Parts: sequence; C-alpha cells; structure tokens
Amino acid sequence: MQTSPFRFLRGSEAWYVRDLRDPAQGWAASRFVDPTTAFILLQGDAHPENIRTYGHTGDQRVELNDFDASGFGPFYWEVRRAAASLLVALHETPAPLEVGEAAVRALVSSYVEVFDNRVEPKSLGPADVGVVLQARLAKAAEDGAAREELDDFTVMDGDVRRLKRGPTDPDDPREALLDVSDTVSSALPAAIAEYRSTLLSPDVPDGFFAIKDVARRCGQGVGSLTSVRLYLLVEGPTTDPADDVILQLKEAGDASIDRGLPLDEPAPDAAQRVVQRARMLQSRPDSDPWLGSSVLLGLPVVVSSVSAYGKSVRVAKDLVKAAGSPDSIVEFASDMGTVLAFAHARGSTFAGAPSGPLIAAVLQGRSAAFVDETTTFAVRYAAVVEADHGRFTALRENLGPLLGIRPRVAADRSLARSDDFLDPDCP
Repeated sequence: MQTSPFRFLRGSEAWYVRDLRDPAQGWAASRFVDPTTAFILLQGDAHPENIRTYGHTGDQRVELNDFDASGFGPFYWEVRRAAASLLVALHETPAPLEVGEAAVRALVSSYVEVFDNRVEPKSLGPADVGVVLQARLAKAAEDGAAREELDDFTVMDGDVRRLKRGPTDPDDPREALLDVSDTVSSALPAAIAEYRSTLLSPDVPDGFFAIKDVARRCGQGVGSLTSVRLYLLVEGPTTDPADDVILQLKEAGDASIDRGLPLDEPAPDAAQRVVQRARMLQSRPDSDPWLGSSVLLGLPVVVSSVSAYGKSVRVAKDLVKAAGSPDSIVEFASDMGTVLAFAHARGSTFAGAPSGPLIAAVLQGRSAAFVDETTTFAVRYAAVVEADHGRFTALRENLGPLLGIRPRVAADRSLARSDDFLDPDCP
C-alpha cells in the first residue's frame, strides 16, 4: 500500500465502504439513493486491475475478476469506486489531467448507456473492446497456447514436473513459492475431494486431480497480501507432464460490504460466497471451469485455475503505455464501464429480484446527472486517496508496518488460522 496511491486504494476497500456507509464521513450523499437498488449484488472492488481476460484461443472474453469483496450495496457505490480508482491510476501515468477526467466521464457514460438502451449483457471479445484490452487478449492467447504458466512456476526434475521454490518475479523478490508443512500437505487430498463436488462439471476423471506438488505462494495481491495462498500442481488430463495443471487455493474472508445485512438464513462460508457470486456476475458461470471452493484445516479457500490465458490489466505497464494516446485511455475507460454495467445487469438484489430493470428505472431520464455526480465524486475522492496515501506513508515510516498497533491474539483459537499457515518468510 505504501508503493503508490493506487495500491493504497486497492488495499483500503473496507475504508471506502465505511466512507460511503457513514454519513458522518461526508461521502454518502447522492441523488440516486433508492430503496429498490440499495442491495444490488456488486463485485465489491471495481478497479482497472480487476479487469481480466478469460477463455482460450478462439473463445476469449474480458470479465471482472476477483470477487473476494463481493456483496450487496447501492449500485452507485461501485460505479464511484471504479471511477475514482481509474482516476488515481491514471495520475500514475503520463496522461494529462484532462484525459483522466474525460476517461472518468467515458466510464460512467458507457455504464449508463447499457441501462438507457436496455443492452442485453454479453461476453466482450476482441472485436468488442479497444486497443488496450485487445493487446491483453492477444498476449493471453499467445502465452496461454504456449502454457507459459508452466514455464513461470514449474521445473522439470528428470521426467517429473514440480513447482519451483524461491522467487518467481525478478522485479519483486517478495513474490515466491515456499514449502508447506507436512500437516498442510496431508490435509490437501480431503480438501480437493470436497472441492470437486463444487465444480459445475464434477465428473472429472479421478487421476486429473492427483497431487504432484504444493507450495505456498507469497507476495501476491494488495488487499489480499496476507491471505493464505497455495499453488497446487495436479496431473491434468493425462500423465504427460506437458498437460499438468496448476490450481490456486486462496483464503476467503468476509466481505466488508455485507456486514450488517439482515440475513434470514445461514450464509454460505466465505469461499462458497465468492464462487456463487462470481458465477452470477461473469458472462458465463464457467468462465473459469476449475472455479470451486473447499475448506483446508478449517480455512475456507477458493480454488481457481492458474493459466496464462488469464491476463489482468496492469496500470504500470498497460495504462502507462497507452497514456500517449488519449483516445486509447478513453476507449479503455468506456470498456471498463461496459464490463461493470453488464455485471450489474446480470445480478440480483438481496431479495432475489433482477438488478438490471431496477437500475434502469433509477437512472431513467437522469443519466447526465449521474455522470456529473459520479465524476465530481471521483475527482474529489481521488484527491483524498492521494493525500491519505501520503499520511499513511509518513505513519509507516515513523511507526513501522503495524502503525504502532499492538497485535491482538484471538481469544478463540478456533477463529484463528492454523499455526501450520504461519511462516516468517511469507506475510
């Protein structure tokens, strides 16, 4: 979070929810408050780097990614976060300031156009997006076909493939694969057996999920930096090591935005929640065919594929590269707004009503006002994020990484992680 204002924004999603939920913070006011859209299913953390490619060569699409923070709230909360995050990200590129505001307007305008024109949500492929996302799709097709993930994270040991150990990114020594304890390794077969029952197509040959190796993945993510994350190498469709498959098991936690909801029945565990909501909001429930959930040593985990066909947008590379072309930046912003609108249109309210018609009714005849209000919010909130980042950096330098707070030991050990997940070399 100290690295840049954009990373600070990524890691402070819970603060954003507090800011919009608590009128005392001064951000809650909106002309679009409406009881019918107060509890819309949201991705929860819409920002440029949560736009990602899915699919494979000949069947590629762009989707929202990372549903860890998914929950129910007012639709305009998420549009505001998307707009503010884009502006903060663009402030870290050479793009002129006026391009940033134009991009924000393009994002919000493309969002409202989906509802104004009653556009049916669909998959967005290479022919539907601008040059920034076309480039990500092209790179994903090239690297996915070459199985680049196997080159990045595995090595051949004689005739057997195994996961690498040590740093995995020469530009960031914190990103590494480390050994796990014998207890974790022993618990994996049962966790994988449970996971298989959560797949959309659970009838996969037994040998496919034969475990070949496992490692702890460290140094990845921002808000999820301290979440337990494992890479699991499994046999795949044949015994040929060329078609081995890498799965990620990632700890799931409660969503900030869901706190305080009047739940009438027991909610699924955090991992089941993430999987269910991803399948609802993406263009296809099988966007990641290996998406599922399980429990590992009492820890809810989301299981997903690790594939070079999946490429997220990178601010430091993709948007910096596009900054010399204002049209490309605005085009990307418009694509981002459409992706977000399609996700909202596919979802439902907490009560189960389809979201799309309700959002359209709230925006009807007031789309220009919504664009103006959201743009004004984004400009103001981006400035606050950047100022808060400066304060955060000063506090960390003066008080250390815990900001002077003494760690609290969980009174109930059943609520704490297993000691087998504690590793001084992995946050």
